[in-house]
Amino acid sequence: MFSIKNLLTSLSPVSHFSIATGKPSSNLIAEGIGNVTIFSNGSTLNLSNCLYVPKLTCNLISLLQLFKNKLTINRQNSNFQLISNGTTVLQGYVNNNLMKINLETPSSFVATLIDDLWHKRLGHPGSVPVRNMGLPSNNAPCITCDLNKAHLLPFKHQFELFVIAKKRMENQLNQTLKKIVSDQGGEFLNSEFKNLSNSHGLIHVFSPAYTPEHNGFSKRANWTILEKARCLLNGSNLPNVYWAEAISTATFLSNLIPTPSRHNNSLYALWTKAHPRIKKLRVFGCLAILIIPKNLRSWKLDQTGREGILLGYENDMTAYRVL
Repeated sequence: MFSIKNLLTSLSPVSHFSIATGKPSSNLIAEGIGNVTIFSNGSTLNLSNCLYVPKLTCNLISLLQLFKNKLTINRQNSNFQLISNGTTVLQGYVNNNLMKINLETPSSFVATLIDDLWHKRLGHPGSVPVRNMGLPSNNAPCITCDLNKAHLLPFKHQFELFVIAKKRMENQLNQTLKKIVSDQGGEFLNSEFKNLSNSHGLIHVFSPAYTPEHNGFSKRANWTILEKARCLLNGSNLPNVYWAEAISTATFLSNLIPTPSRHNNSLYALWTKAHPRIKKLRVFGCLAILIIPKNLRSWKLDQTGREGILLGYENDMTAYRVL
């Protein structure tokens, strides 16, 4: 419901449409119905069948209607976001138990469109060169740039992660690492690994180049994990953007399953000397209910939980990863 007539397009009159309020004798009268376009966060949201109520003291939007149009809400403390197809379309904050939306004026949205137009005319340059030319630039995200300028960053922390894993393994198992077998990838064939091997007396064996069959065990393990991850991701109907969560969960689950080559023991059991607590396992991608902490609830009658999607496990199955 909106009180500003100029906000509504395709406005049609309605008759005898009364809206009850908190006061029995103070009903509001709707004089028309039309469509409204909301500008927020550099995006537009089109609302249909909106009522024009001249005496309304503030514009009101039904969350239920937004949810019916497949919008979801993501709330963090006193701020919230309304999301459609993974894109934030509205942002706002909670004040006096009301959710208020941060709106842009149409003129500011038009300015954003002009900035975007110059960005495209100049062949998608960065924001600094555009500003140096005296042209408007707001450094807004550009999906074309994201898709065509994406590049791989070098892995900077393989060695640090290996050192952490080595210390953890030796501490937990009370054994000393003596031999490393790897391919000749740059993450292994470097001065850091060479110095570590020399200082700790490690034997580092490299398989011949272009012969993955020499690393049959690890290649087979990777193959098994990829197959399992493919089943998890496609079986859950989640988008491919969650491939890393599927890989992580597949690796975790593979460590729980006993194999004949380990005398029907699992890697989890060999590592922890305990059987895995499989009763805590849930289907990847299933519906999960999260408890909302009391300090994140605005008042006593707020929902105590919200829906989420299970994406894996944390901390030895003491916690779940939920979207």
